[in-house]
Amino acid sequence: AEILPPTLEGLAKFSHLINMDAVMDLLAVLKDLLKRVHSLPLDAALNSVLTAFQTLQGPGRELQIDQKEYVAPLYSQLPRLCTVTDSL
Repeated sequence: AEILPPTLEGLAKFSHLINMDAVMDLLAVLKDLLKRVHSLPLDAALNSVLTAFQTLQGPGRELQIDQKEYVAPLYSQLPRLCTVTDSL
């Protein structure tokens, strides 16, 4: 689980280079991760959403995918983000 956040950061950074054939598989994995977003560390949860959005803006732009599946987990993390910010 410690390697997940940096892996997701790298995927988000280079998502514009991902082959179109792999986009659907990547989005399926991200969707599965986001189903259990509350059990992920906060940085992994936010990076999952970021990676999904970056992929949808790059090679996934041609796909007609409802972004609600990625927006809802993002909004669900806002209370956790506020809690972390308040404790700093």
